Amino acid sequence: MRTHSNLIRCVAYYGKSDEALTRGEVERLARRTQIRNAALEVTGCLFYFGGHFVQVLEGRFDEVDRLYGTFASDVPDSDVIGLVDNIIQARV
Repeated sequence: MRTHSNLIRCVAYYGKSDEALTRGEVERLARRTQIRNAALEVTGCLFYFGGHFVQVLEGRFDEVDRLYGTFASDVPDSDVIGLVDNIIQARV
């Protein structure tokens, strides 16, 4: 079985929520994301603008693979579209 544990993966994806979130809801989402990602040594950023999200994740392949897609479960009624999915030499 081939393992990807030493590879660094970078993914970016877009999501649109059917319901606009309040500033407080976005802040709670960002805090949950920061805590979860830090525990897994995953770095990145989360952008929110008028019901739209873009998130970038960088980290060990297996950890990013596990996180990729949890965004849809964090934001109810969202459509998630992958934008980037690459193996990179170093984190940006």
